[in-house]
Amino acid sequence: MIRRSTIVAAAGAAVLLISSCSATDTSAAHIGDTTISSDHVAELATAYEEFQAATGYPVDSIPDGTIHSTAARSMLTSAIRLEILQRELAANDVTISQADLDRQSQDFADQFPTEWESLPEVLRDLSTRQAVASDAFQRLFAPDRATARSQYEQGPAASNVVCVSHILVDTEDQAAEVEQRLDDGEAFAEVAAALSTDPGSAATGGVLPNPNTGGACTDLGTFTSTYDQDFVQGALEATVGTPTAPVPSQFGYHIILLRPYDDVESDVLVQLGAANAAARQGELFKSDDIEVSPAFGEWDTANAQVVALGS
Repeated sequence: MIRRSTIVAAAGAAVLLISSCSATDTSAAHIGDTTISSDHVAELATAYEEFQAATGYPVDSIPDGTIHSTAARSMLTSAIRLEILQRELAANDVTISQADLDRQSQDFADQFPTEWESLPEVLRDLSTRQAVASDAFQRLFAPDRATARSQYEQGPAASNVVCVSHILVDTEDQAAEVEQRLDDGEAFAEVAAALSTDPGSAATGGVLPNPNTGGACTDLGTFTSTYDQDFVQGALEATVGTPTAPVPSQFGYHIILLRPYDDVESDVLVQLGAANAAARQGELFKSDDIEVSPAFGEWDTANAQVVALGS
């Protein structure tokens, strides 16, 4: 199922930064020697609120000539966070190419076609930049490949990462047929496409993507809160690379495969880097280099966001 909140959150988490502004611009914030234009933040906030209004969400409208809305503070928060990520990436010689942005944009379009089309172009661009920067930041703090492989192959309880495929059938006899075809050497993806009664995953060779990002892997907390608990338990007891015996659930019988590391390495590295990246972000977001214009509010270091003055 497509989750509208994913695109809304991505739009709210992305902003366009500019290093200089016109003579009539005021500054919303400074991060070191980088200026975020208040005019552009107001433009983005307006676009975001128009999108919310068009899709039935309540809005905190920006009165003419002012920039004091909740949306504007949210956009400025994201501007500051994104600039900090970009500065850290640059300091570590990590570059983001146009090809990276194009791939992410297409991924969003494929995963959320209706919402992506309805999102204003400026916010589509910004959502893409935020997602690519976040992924790059997580990869920067990921463990080396040997360590990642070792952690992942110990299973989800050890690595906190779940990269799973499954084949769902209705009866035990059908499950036995699945097992026989797999034992005969047929590829898991081919059997899933031929026999699985889960149409969404059957079309992708049995792969169950991250419900929030569409990636190949999911953090353990999200996985356990998203799927049937019998299925979750079966996945947690599985051995990486080896299909399970049939696992009964309210939906039927699942043959579960924790995908081999080599098939999902890039996604595993992103997931394993997330915790390290979050810790580093917490340090960076407390930087003394962050200065927010009182027209927007002030920087709350504890929560890494712009809040109204005196909040």
